[in-house]
Amino acid sequence: VVRDPFGHQWSLAETVKEVDMNELLAQMGNQA
Repeated sequence: VVRDPFGHQWSLAETVKEVDMNELLAQMGNQA
């Protein structure tokens, strides 16, 4: 399970389905 910066919990499978990995990394970079 992955917890994103917004406090949602996702399984890896859901993360891949719902969010493009590059977009996810970009969002994480923006939060850093």
